[in-house]
Amino acid sequence: MVVPTIPLVEQQCTMLNRFLRKVFWVEGMSGSDIVDDNGRAPYVLASHVTVFTPQVLM
Repeated sequence: MVVPTIPLVEQQCTMLNRFLRKVFWVEGMSGSDIVDDNGRAPYVLASHVTVFTPQVLM
């Protein structure tokens, strides 16, 4: 799910976790997050739902 701002990433992750936590893993990320040597790919591939800002796609 792509959302335009960082506060919306946090809001959507909070709400999705509230309703889906027992069944699905929800991951949120934005372009301002610090990325380790492995990048974001392991988190995206491991999560069922990923909420992110468009800058992550760049």
